[in-house]
This record gives sequence, structure tokens and C-alpha cells, in this order.
Amino acid sequence: MIRRWLVTRKLSKALDRDESKRFGSALELSEALRKALSKDAQQPASSPPYTAFDAANVDALVMGQPLLAPPPLKPLIGARTPPVSAVPSQMPRLRRRTGRVLAFLFAALALGVVAAVAWVYVKGPPRFLRHVGLDASPKPVETEPYALLVGAAQEQLADGDFTDAVATFEQAFENGEKKAARSLRSHVRVVDEAGSAGRCQLRGLGHPRPFELTTKASRPTIAHAGQSLLAAWVASAGAKQQAVFTTRLDHALRRISPERMVTPEVVDARDPQLLGTESSLLLVYADARGKESLVYGRELDADGKSKGPARLLNATEADYAYDPALARAADGTYWVAYTQAEDKRVHDLYIRHLDASLSPMGEPTRVTSYAPPEKLRTVASFASIELAHDLINIAYRLQRGLIYQVVQLRINPASPQLTRGGVERVATQAVKAGNEESDRFLGQAIELSAETEVQAQPRTTCLEAGCLTVWSDEAHGAQAAFLSKDTGEVLWRRNFAPQGSRPAVGRHGAQAVIVWYEDDRVKIAPLEASGVGEASVVGWVKGLQPCPEVVAGAEAGQWYISWRAYEAAVFEPFVARVDCN
Repeated sequence: MIRRWLVTRKLSKALDRDESKRFGSALELSEALRKALSKDAQQPASSPPYTAFDAANVDALVMGQPLLAPPPLKPLIGARTPPVSAVPSQMPRLRRRTGRVLAFLFAALALGVVAAVAWVYVKGPPRFLRHVGLDASPKPVETEPYALLVGAAQEQLADGDFTDAVATFEQAFENGEKKAARSLRSHVRVVDEAGSAGRCQLRGLGHPRPFELTTKASRPTIAHAGQSLLAAWVASAGAKQQAVFTTRLDHALRRISPERMVTPEVVDARDPQLLGTESSLLLVYADARGKESLVYGRELDADGKSKGPARLLNATEADYAYDPALARAADGTYWVAYTQAEDKRVHDLYIRHLDASLSPMGEPTRVTSYAPPEKLRTVASFASIELAHDLINIAYRLQRGLIYQVVQLRINPASPQLTRGGVERVATQAVKAGNEESDRFLGQAIELSAETEVQAQPRTTCLEAGCLTVWSDEAHGAQAAFLSKDTGEVLWRRNFAPQGSRPAVGRHGAQAVIVWYEDDRVKIAPLEASGVGEASVVGWVKGLQPCPEVVAGAEAGQWYISWRAYEAAVFEPFVARVDCN
């Protein structure tokens, strides 16, 4: 019995909850048990007697059975113990509380998942989903080995890893020395050389046309419509046809759909403009057909495909109309402005009201009527239109012979003349006399620039306090003027880039930016209270190119830019995304 008691004590020590009180090793336990089972083992006098419970546990260990639970302790003070059935069990309560906690945690997790899915749907696939392979967005269509490297560089740029993107663009060019890789590498190189000056950073660079095409392209335009980003341009569609093509781009400005010709009926498409809203995507363009030139509009779907036939926006198919510009009104309708030739010497501005699907809601309205100088032409062209402050605001370039000037019109859309054809044409005798006092306008005409020999087209946008119009000429570079919304007074005029050219403007709520060309670079700067802010470089350009285009993205401070540059000695459209803080 002493041996059994000693073995029990040794095993109890081995199982002690306090690690410091246990045996130091299995060898030490084995030695203690050997001594306890030896014949010389004696029970210590000071040790308490063993109990039946201890003996039963030793027998259980020997038989390989689980140890018995210790008996309940008896109270020190005599009291009647309630029956077992009357003692409330704590285990069910614990289980119920644990169940509630688990239910709460699962509910919170479900809400988090729903919130994350909603965020992904609204904001676009985050970097995490792309990296773990859960992004279900359409994949880029360029699959050549060097093109896959280009795509990887574009994604790095979109993620903000500019240094890595530059290195990957270099690797893509070294992998195949293809023209698309070369031109994209050139763009990021000039941005890298410019450093981080300014408040705007390049966060996307795209080559919307197929990489291997060698035909010329011109007049790129870009629009953000709902969850879709579309680019369009003009390119050859055959031996004697120039058509408008579109494609869809992803978050990194990679092409994710085939290029689609959306103007199959045209002869010579010119001056396309995309305009996107949350629910629609619209395209306006001109089609030059020898002695006729017509202005059309059509609806596109989210993939850039045509949703229906083109709509004629000028009056008749015998007109010579060109340079269309489209703007959306607060009621969801649209106004289009364009230039139309009255005869060989006079080209005036017209506007027309359109419904949400670009169907005309009335006849065209002549808003200028100019008298040309003798033996020369007078042309009002390159209109830029904006609906703001309960006015139709139109900036345009006026050409009188070899002299150019920027003019801005402010027209009340409630004017009765809008429904009566606008201003009358200048009388024949006034035209022959070259009498400039006979010039007529609908609304208020404001001269923004001095007369000069060479001048690019103006662009305008409107903010809460007034309208900002930009233009350039060879003598003074890029300039801007800000007009009061109440009176049309020029509040300030700035020569913000003496060596700059071809400026364009974009607006998003109360924010506005200006994009222009300078020193073979594409530059962007935010409009600030004191004027134009510090410029940032976003791309490369060379030669005489049309104005860039800049439109607002889905988020504040996000801008999309399209422009034309050289690639392997031919014109190619490019697009960029810029984030301005």
C-alpha cells in the first residue's frame, strides 16, 4: 500500500499545473517511480494518508483508463446541500452566451463582406483582388510577350509604383523593341526626368489602338461613362475612308475590347468628341464629303458600340458644317455648336438644341453673322460650348483674312431669337463694303484677346464665379481669361505659359485644370484662387498637334487626358490618367 501511495504522489507531481513543480525530465520521473516501487520504500511520517480516490487513480493509470474527477469538497459549515436538480447549470448559460457572441461576430463579418463588395462595385477592383486573382474585369487584349510586360508596367503605374513602372517599361522595350513599347517608354522617361514637381501625378498611360497598327490616326478623345472608360479616334478604314473608331480601357488604361468602327457610313470623319454621363455615352463628329460637310451625333453603349443610326445635327445634307462641340444642360438635354459656311467668304456659328438621345428639338440657330473684309474671308470656328449660370457660353476663334482673335458669346437660352433662327445674315451691300459695324451676334459678344497673326482654338469651362477660357498664339504663348458670371467682365487675364501652346481645360465640380504643350512636353496644372498652379509633366509630344482633351474622372482630383503624338514617324493617339491632390 505504501508503494501505491508513493506512486500516486509521484504521478500527481508529474501532472501538477505549476510547471516549476513538475519533474525536470522523463528520466527524473522514471527514477522517482523506480524508487517508489522498490522494496525499501517507506511512507514518510509527515505525509498524509492516501485515500481511496488516490488508489483508484493509480489503478486507472495501470489499466490505461482516464483519471477520475476529484470528489466535490464538503462545506466547512454544516448546511443542508440542495439537491442536484435544484442547482442551476452554468454550462448551458455559457453556451448560450457563446452562441450570441458567435452570431454577432458572423453578422459583423457578413456586413463587412457586403460593404467590401459594395466598395468594389462602386470604386472598381482594388489592388488586392487583382493580386489574388479574384478580379473579374475583362483582361487586356494585347498578349504578345512584350505587350504583357507593357501591361504589367501599366498596372504598376496605376497602383502608384512609378519607379517600378519605369523599369518595367524599359524591360518591355528591351524584350522586343516594338514601337508601342518604345513610345510608352518615352512618355514615362520624360515624366521621370521632370521629377515630382506640381500637385499632379501620372497614374495611368495608355495606347488605345492595337499595338501593331501602322496606319495614321488623329483627333483622340476620351470619356468616362458610368463604370466604362472609352477612347475614340479617327483612322483609315479603307483606301478612301476615314472613320471613327472606339475601344474600351481598364483601370490601367489597357485596351480590353477590340477596336470598333462606329461610323461605317462616313467618307471622311473629322473632329470627334465623346461625352459621357452616368447613363449614356454620346459621340459627335463631322463628315466631309467634297462640297458637303455634315455634322452627326450618335449614341454608343458601354462597350463603345453604336446603339443606333447617326442623327444629322445641321439643317440639311447640302450644308457645309464642321467643328462640332457638344455640351450637356442641367435638364439632361444637349446643345451642339458648329460652324457652317454661308458662302465661300463667310462661315458663321450655329447652335441647336437636342434631347437626351441627340434628336433635334428645333431648327438650327445662327448666333453670329459677320461681314468679311473685301476679297478675304471671315470665319467663326473652333467653338467650345458650356452650359452654366443660366447661359449658353461659347468661345470661338474669329478669323478676318490673316488676323485672328478669341471671342466669347453669352446667350440667354430663353431668348425668343433662338426659336426664330437667330440673327439675320448681313445684307449683301454690307458684305461688299466690308463694313464690320454690320457684324451681328446673338447675346453678348466679348473680345478676349488682341488681334494676332496666328492663334490656336480656344477652350472654355465654367465654375461657380464665372467662366475660364484658354487659348494660345505664337507671340504670347498660352493664355487664360476669367469672366464674371454676372456681367461677362474679364476679371483677370494671365499669360501662364509664355512658351506654351494648344491649352485645354477640364472641370469637376469646383475644381478645374489646364493642360497644354510646352518644350515637347504635355503639362497639367490646377486652377487656383491666385491663377494657374505649378505645372506637372504627364507625357511627351512633338510637332504641330491638335489640342489635347481633358475630362474629369469618377473621383475628385482624377483627370483623363488624350492627345496625339508621333510613333515610328506616324501619328498615334495616347491617353493618360492624372491624380491631382
